[in-house]
Order: sequence, then C-alpha cells, then structure tokens
Amino acid sequence: MGVRIREQKKEFIKENHLSDTEARWFAVWVEVKCEKMVFRQLQKKGINCYLPLKKERKHYKKCRPKWVEKVVLPNYVFVRIVKQEALAVLQTEKVRSFLKIKQNLLHIPDREIELLRRFLNEAEGEVSICSHCDFEPGARVKIVRGSMLGYEGHLVEKKNRNFFVVHLDVLGADIVMEVETKNLERVK
Repeated sequence: MGVRIREQKKEFIKENHLSDTEARWFAVWVEVKCEKMVFRQLQKKGINCYLPLKKERKHYKKCRPKWVEKVVLPNYVFVRIVKQEALAVLQTEKVRSFLKIKQNLLHIPDREIELLRRFLNEAEGEVSICSHCDFEPGARVKIVRGSMLGYEGHLVEKKNRNFFVVHLDVLGADIVMEVETKNLERVK
C-alpha cells in the first residue's frame, strides 16, 4: 500500500523546463491590450523576446486607410530565457504569469517559434492564428512550391478557398494560411 501512495505522489510532481544554462522559449501571459508595452519593457531589460504581429489595413471614417500592426496572439509575448531571467520577466509591469499547461511550466520548441515567424514574415495570402478553429481537419498535405516549401499540415476548404493549417502543439493553436492548390501535394 505504501508503494502505491509513492507512485501516486510522483504523478503530481510539476515539470519546470527552465534551465540554468540553455535559453528556451516560454509564453508569457500579459494583461489585455498590453502586449506591445510589455514587449518594449522586456527589450529594455535586455531579454530576448518576440511578439507576433501582422500588418492590417484599417479603414477609418473621414480618413485614408492606414496600415496598423495587429497582435496575432492576444495576451501573449514570447521570451527566450534562462532560469535567472524568469524573475525579471515576472516583475515586468502588466505581466501576469508564464503560460502553464496543467500546472507545468513547459518550454515552446524552437521549431514552433520559427514556424510562427516564417508564416508571418513570408505568407503571401491571408494568415490567422486561432486557438479553437471551426475547421474540420482534412487531407494531410505538404507545400511543394513557394517560400513555405516543405511544411506539412492539413488542407481545409472553406468558401471555395483552400487553407493550409498547421497545429502548434505546445500552444494548442493553429496557424491558418491561404494557399493555392497548385502549391500543395497530398502526403501519404
């Protein structure tokens, strides 16, 4: 009976991916509409950070349309830190906490951050990120032409347009990009 209790206690041990030597990516939860301010403050502190932005054209009454930078993942800023920098991040004004998954502080793999950056920097069509997409997962496809060559995901057709969807495992979000059918190939 004592052995079972110890085994059960092991299940409740929290994971913490902060490292003393290796800088890793983490998502930081910030107050509503404070992402850009927190990003600037973190940069001033010398912390390596990333805020996914996309340019969007806004139309205002009685004014010319303007290009504005819109935050792609509201309430989140990404930081690449070692353990000793974590306190400085948490002490930044408007920062609530690190994103935790089931009480565990898990890092975001470099490949997910690079994929996010590449999609936002090189995507030619409409790009969006959603945590709860209403798309039905479709055929597994791979991009065979263009700047996103080699990426695999799911093809979704909506309103006679093709969308390429890639899931970011740690964040639990999907990157959605419009792609021409000629640039896709079915993966077996």
